[in-house]
Amino acid sequence: MSERRIFLGVDGGGTKTEFVCIDEAGAVVGRHVEGTTYHLQVGLEGAVRALGDGIAGVCAQAGLTRGDLAFAFFGLPAFGEDAVIDPQLNAQVCAVLPRHARPSGRGGEALRYRTVIMAIERGPDALTDRQKRLVLTDPIALSELHAQVSTSPAAHPAWRAARTYAASAPAAKAS
Repeated sequence: MSERRIFLGVDGGGTKTEFVCIDEAGAVVGRHVEGTTYHLQVGLEGAVRALGDGIAGVCAQAGLTRGDLAFAFFGLPAFGEDAVIDPQLNAQVCAVLPRHARPSGRGGEALRYRTVIMAIERGPDALTDRQKRLVLTDPIALSELHAQVSTSPAAHPAWRAARTYAASAPAAKAS
């Protein structure tokens, strides 16, 4: 593991995805570009492949491993709009996060549990910005939310409405 803290930023778009690693001082230590990660354009497998290749590429360019990454930040097309609706993409994105960057401990588990229960029962609009960030940045919380939205009869009607809306939206065509 690297002595210094390294942060990965991923900026996905419809034509390219840029991967940048910086250190705590903000100095760029690695940069790599791949094709689009827009899963509606290239499919889930294409998006996951571009993410994997890009992370491997930026780490190789910087002389790092995934374990050297203190935190990873992703800005992906439709991610955040689709995070609950497309759990497979989210699971793949979360899989690249280093374990030490994930919330843990009893306090973290209790907060995660309370936040997921509130989200399920009261819907997405009931969450504060802080609670939304917790769910979107904690792969365990987001995975639990995905499972509950898909299976729980207690899931707030807003979750079903979001799924219906996303399913009816036209898919982007590859150019």
